[in-house]
Amino acid sequence: MTTLSRLLRAMLPGVLVLPFAVTAGAASVRPAPPPPTAADSRTIHSCLNRADGSDTTVTIGQACIGIVAGPCITAALHARDHAAGKQACTMRELAVWHAELVTALRQVQHSRLPDLTAAVGRSQEAWKASLDALCPMHGYLPAPAYCMMTETAHRALLLRRLGTTMKNP
Repeated sequence: MTTLSRLLRAMLPGVLVLPFAVTAGAASVRPAPPPPTAADSRTIHSCLNRADGSDTTVTIGQACIGIVAGPCITAALHARDHAAGKQACTMRELAVWHAELVTALRQVQHSRLPDLTAAVGRSQEAWKASLDALCPMHGYLPAPAYCMMTETAHRALLLRRLGTTMKNP
């Protein structure tokens, strides 16, 4: 396993297996990712709240992806070690989307709908396999981490929408 693969796996522990460990019979003991900063969380939550309040729900918050990492990466381009800066920017936003994904998965798990919980658990495994195969193919840093961030964000938004639909059918 490459260093990048270990890094990407470490950023999404538990989310991929633990929220569904009871239904999937899987267990994982991985270190938790670093928590997102309050400012980064506020930025994304503010964007998601605007998306939730809009007349159109087609985008489900997709415009919120990259709102932390993008400006940060632009600023990092002027730094001496811009590769490390871009990586750090991406990881900051990934931490927020990871937290959103955990919340969405817990909401699905608490639905007490065994078929839904099992289906989401199986799809999490497929999603994890996709990340493992797809993101390392994005080449140099921070591209693989950026792939992980955007894919995690899309997954969080999808499951968030599912949770909202379960609450308000």
